[in-house]
Amino acid sequence: MTRRNALILSVAILCSSGGDDGWAQAPSRAKPRRTTKLADPPKWDRAVLETFFPDARAKLGPGPAPGAVAEQSEGGAAAPVAETRAAAAPTGAAGWATVIAATTLEDEIKAQAQPLAAAVQTPTGFKGGGYKVAREDLTLLAVLFGVIAEYDGTVRWQKEAASLRDLFGRAGFNCKVGTDASFNEAKVRSQDLTDLIRGGTVETRPAESGATWPEVANRPPLMKRMEVSLRDRIGPWTAAQADFKKNQNALIHEAELLLALCRVIKSDGYEYADDTSYREYVDALERQCGEIITAAKNGELQQAQSAASQMNKTCDACHGDFRS
Repeated sequence: MTRRNALILSVAILCSSGGDDGWAQAPSRAKPRRTTKLADPPKWDRAVLETFFPDARAKLGPGPAPGAVAEQSEGGAAAPVAETRAAAAPTGAAGWATVIAATTLEDEIKAQAQPLAAAVQTPTGFKGGGYKVAREDLTLLAVLFGVIAEYDGTVRWQKEAASLRDLFGRAGFNCKVGTDASFNEAKVRSQDLTDLIRGGTVETRPAESGATWPEVANRPPLMKRMEVSLRDRIGPWTAAQADFKKNQNALIHEAELLLALCRVIKSDGYEYADDTSYREYVDALERQCGEIITAAKNGELQQAQSAASQMNKTCDACHGDFRS
């Protein structure tokens, strides 16, 4: 084969192994990638980070998110659950799920069964001082059921909560004195509570529409329950590392309950509710409750101790200026 023929053959081979048009494809030259220097991510102060909840779902609690479409009934029509609750709720306190968890409400209601039953065990014991305990328990139960009545989430006893609020609230008002009548009423309510906790039903009646918190519950019994939270529970549970670690979940429970009661006692109609200084004290206590909750969730004892100390100062200052 001549050199000329060999050259022709080589060209033919190259052409036959090329692209669709018979010519070999030259490799494309990649364009150099541009690199842009990005700014360093921001570093937020701890105070800013603690403004946000670590898990918003934990604060919202179970049930649909606010603004979600109402559940449909078996017939396909939307069930106006929210409208039904709002009509019988004391004051429009939308957002209860961000204040107190459904489990906290349920557990606190269950916790009232034993002391209430003990207070109404006998007429003699009731008249000898048990009526005071019954008054505090019944008043707290009225508030808890009142919160459930307008709770923006799913929580036990929601259907009958407004009626229960009225029943327990009236019994609480009547237990200002220890009489046969107040004993009998408190005894029935105690049995109602036991039946509810066991999954039974109680006889109710239509709830009062447009009821306000002062019409549902006296403030002094609520203030006493708030003192129990602070002096007997939050204070001792933040005293040392061992107590703090053992009671972290209980701290969250107490702080949520205390926060809910703060919202109630500054409602329109209560004494001092329109006083700027009084509301500032209650607002400060609310913030400190939030700090306790955050500290307990994060396992930060020093932060919890600081908040508990501030709570004591707030309560002492408020009691110095105002009386229940």
